[in-house]
Amino acid sequence: MKKLILFFLTAAVFLTNAVFPAYANLIGEDGFYYSLIDSNYAALENYRSDRAVVQVPSAIYSHEVCKISDYAFLRNQTITEVTLPDTIKTIGSSAFNGCSKLEKIIIPDSVAEIGKSAFANCNILVIYCNSNSFAETYAINNNINYQHIGTSESAIIGDVDGDKDISSYDSLLVLRYSVDLENFTEQQKILGDVDEDGSIDSFDSLVILRYSVGMDVSEYKIGQFI
Repeated sequence: MKKLILFFLTAAVFLTNAVFPAYANLIGEDGFYYSLIDSNYAALENYRSDRAVVQVPSAIYSHEVCKISDYAFLRNQTITEVTLPDTIKTIGSSAFNGCSKLEKIIIPDSVAEIGKSAFANCNILVIYCNSNSFAETYAINNNINYQHIGTSESAIIGDVDGDKDISSYDSLLVLRYSVDLENFTEQQKILGDVDEDGSIDSFDSLVILRYSVGMDVSEYKIGQFI
């Protein structure tokens, strides 16, 4: 009997490791789960949060996030918008497969590889990208709707995550950028410098936070279109 029990326990451990090997040593932060590729780079392996609008961080513990791994957002039924940082080089196979509510993803010029079925079954998706980029070519070749960044709507000062709403999350992103935990595009730098002093710091973050809760910050251009 003892041998039989030991057999089943061993089998259970083996099957658990066989089915979930990729999640054994992940680093989690704010709903994002990463694997460390080496001493400098990390890959986003999984996302578990109820946020619909997602901005993928550019770094985790000083490791640059350079990849969205295979199946990272597979069949996620919550996300509607995703912004990728300009550190991302690769989007893995089936990374967003089955994300039926995903309407918009911003793909930077840094992306040079998109795996098989990365956006399969994303029927309402529009890829936002720059002209002549790899993402544009991918969209054309795979019959996915796309728009060039900045051509459809004006950007809003303070809205650094591009979701057309100025919230505490924008404030958090600006604060993270001010301490070198985020990378911003040139447009995000313009949108984040709400006091227009030429730098992005904790005061910009504070102004955005005050605006998001309805406090008077009318001396700044936050909330205005550019």
